Amino acid sequence: MTRSPRRRLVAFAGGLTLLVGALGGVVAAMVFPADLSTSLPEVRIGQGVVVLLLAVVVLLYVVVPVGVAAALAREHGHPLIYGAAALAAIAVPVVAPVAFVWTVEEAAVGTALFRFVATVAGIAAVLVGVGVVFRRVTPATEGTGWVLSLNLAVIFLFLLGGLGVQVAAPGFADRHTAETRPDVELAFEERTTDDGRLLVIEHAGGDPAPPGRLDVRGRGFADVEGADQTGPGPWAGEATGRAPRHDGPAVVEGDTVTVGVTDDCGLIVGEGPGLRAPLDHYDCSKSE
Repeated sequence: MTRSPRRRLVAFAGGLTLLVGALGGVVAAMVFPADLSTSLPEVRIGQGVVVLLLAVVVLLYVVVPVGVAAALAREHGHPLIYGAAALAAIAVPVVAPVAFVWTVEEAAVGTALFRFVATVAGIAAVLVGVGVVFRRVTPATEGTGWVLSLNLAVIFLFLLGGLGVQVAAPGFADRHTAETRPDVELAFEERTTDDGRLLVIEHAGGDPAPPGRLDVRGRGFADVEGADQTGPGPWAGEATGRAPRHDGPAVVEGDTVTVGVTDDCGLIVGEGPGLRAPLDHYDCSKSE
């Protein structure tokens, strides 16, 4: 049996909405949060795409319910009832993107699959509740039900795509950005104590970086009281932030590591023992 043009159109629109939501979810996983990053322009553009997608969804579902409510009120009366229904329909895309962003960036309970299922179930419950309330408080006018159902279905499909890819997107993002050097600005300050010399290295701005991606190497390490680090290796100091795409500590702006050094030290901070991506260096002999 051949589907009618209307059904084919609905299937196409639903599939496209799901795909756009999935694309937004992948892009969201590939980039750092805007308020934590001062990365390269392409990273900013990627984050902008996600924000734009959410803005379009919000705009669509502010305009559509108001337009439908105004048309139905002119035709059938009951402006207060239709106005209340429109406000309920507008509230859903406000709550849903917040749930989307919160789940992607903030949720840290359980596995990614558990968070996905719990969030989708919660959003579905809200959407079904809105639909049930709408049908109970509005007159049984022909054509009103499918308009609301279609509106809610598109929201749900977009969020299903965006949230669904988060189960696998962090791993995908890590594989495709593993070679990218963290964009981190470092500041160095020497301090002299009774026991020796300390070099304080501070994350002074830029991307959050896992401690394992900030390796301190070079010459002139010393065992000095009060030092976080007395030999070469990964950043052993403060890491008060959270890694952007997955759970785990991250070195963020303001975090420091105190290294015990000699007077002729020469340190390089980079990624990995081979320092394939050096970020900065410091020469104690030239500090005076």
